[in-house]
Amino acid sequence: MIKDKVLIFNNYLLNLTDGGPSGFLAQNILGHNSKYYELNSTTIRTSFKRRLLNKLNSHFKKKPYEIEAAGLNRTYTFKDWCINAQQIFKSIQALKYKFIYFHDVWQLKSCLPLIHPSQIILLQSHCPELPSEEIASLQPKFTQEDVEWCKEAERDAFNRANILIFPNYDSTKIYASLISPKSIIYYLTSGAKEVKDLKNYPLNQNIQLLYVGRRNRIKGFDIIRESFQKAYAQRKDINLIVLGNGEKIEEDGIFDIGFSHSPHDWIYNCDYVINCNRQSYFDLSVLETLSIGTPLLISTNFGHRELAEEKSKGIIDIGEPTVQNLTNALLSQSIVKKQFNQQAIEENKLLFKRKYSDSLYRVNLEKLLYKIISSS
Repeated sequence: MIKDKVLIFNNYLLNLTDGGPSGFLAQNILGHNSKYYELNSTTIRTSFKRRLLNKLNSHFKKKPYEIEAAGLNRTYTFKDWCINAQQIFKSIQALKYKFIYFHDVWQLKSCLPLIHPSQIILLQSHCPELPSEEIASLQPKFTQEDVEWCKEAERDAFNRANILIFPNYDSTKIYASLISPKSIIYYLTSGAKEVKDLKNYPLNQNIQLLYVGRRNRIKGFDIIRESFQKAYAQRKDINLIVLGNGEKIEEDGIFDIGFSHSPHDWIYNCDYVINCNRQSYFDLSVLETLSIGTPLLISTNFGHRELAEEKSKGIIDIGEPTVQNLTNALLSQSIVKKQFNQQAIEENKLLFKRKYSDSLYRVNLEKLLYKIISSS
């Protein structure tokens, strides 16, 4: 058994612009080596014998026991992805590792039938709400059966995990109902790549406000949209630019770009990024914004609360995520164009380099994993 290295379990696309664990691992781990961890490839090397058995099982409708053991026969939307996780687990011989680090409850739940009781499991869930709540909010894309399976997955995953990892103490409050008094918790500050080679866009001279992300309730998009409408009724020198998938918005002052492969260029060209989450884990888009320097209008709750303690002039805390608070912030005379806000930009960049860079994350990750390996 490999006892001196942690396997970071990977079943993701690893695109830099992805949210959640896929983007997080792409930005912080992909392409880097360490004596304390390794990230598996998702390319499955299956022997001829195994391919033949799989074909025979498929022909005779015989399913491997672990599919039913993980409850994957009761969920449609998660099924293929999670069966792939089981195949990866077997292909990379994950049983050889004493330590396995999972970055979501779904992969851990899927692999539970394959994990040996002696293996030490690390779990970091990146959702800003309970995973089952996130899935429930995405119906009808996900079925009620998916939601019920997800509730089981989060419960079983947190029960099996020997060690829970969070970016900070306040983010644990999201998962309070799943954390037991016996849970061992470590804190590991999040990181992201510094964004370079940015392009200039010919935007008009209005103050450009930017929203990046999903247009849902947990992200407070409804608050942002209503707040902008109220503020725009009183001042016409502001625009709201919206990046991300969703129903097309056609309103005065709002420019709906939709999905973008270059969100960093928009962050760079806008005067403020708005983050009004009702609950926050620790958004990659916030870290990327800090690296570029663009000032943040942000509600610093849950995992983002630590930003309220920073002294950067580029972090404008609006308080609780309410329409009134954000509207007041947008109507403030202190909201200005970037060229008049250079100190705020520089302080955000310095904060990023001091605390949130991907290189610093890896240093802290190695220290934490060395501590876990040494004490187990």
